[in-house]
Amino acid sequence: MFKKISQIFSTIKDGNDLDDDYDEDYDDEMEQDAVEESRSRLSRRRTEYEDDYDDEDEEYSTSFFDRKKKTAKDNQKVIPIRRSSKTGIEVCVTMPKGFDEVEDICDKLLAGSIVALNLEALDTMEAQRIVDFVFGTMHAINGKFRAVSKYVYIISPENVELSVENEEELIDTLFAVPKINGQ
Repeated sequence: MFKKISQIFSTIKDGNDLDDDYDEDYDDEMEQDAVEESRSRLSRRRTEYEDDYDDEDEEYSTSFFDRKKKTAKDNQKVIPIRRSSKTGIEVCVTMPKGFDEVEDICDKLLAGSIVALNLEALDTMEAQRIVDFVFGTMHAINGKFRAVSKYVYIISPENVELSVENEEELIDTLFAVPKINGQ
């Protein structure tokens, strides 16, 4: 038994296949005929459906390094959008009551307005959802933000610089609560 196993391994190691007897039954000519027939059918199909496009004028490169690097100027399908405002920059002060108002806030940002976002009236989870959504929009337009307090944020488009000299005065101005009975 050991002798038979070692004989099998030695034939495999020598590169001889055990199924040499079956190789003689295979007809290489039939395979070659099938390949040639397939090629002729394909070439006939190509001649039947010739297009008017002239391929000879184009240069093709198989190498990655031979290809021309495309820039944004080469692609004329991308058109920059320039926002302009006739009345200047608008500041929107918002105190949303829920997450359903976040779309309006983001629309203001996308329109180029500065948004003062007061989330003090909301619970923490709802405020976090709104902040995440609005900050995602801010990031998409390369905007800027400034935290005025724990729940008050100022978000601006890319072209607006945020600077505050007196934050308390800003909070009083933007989020002034009307006094009742002169108090």
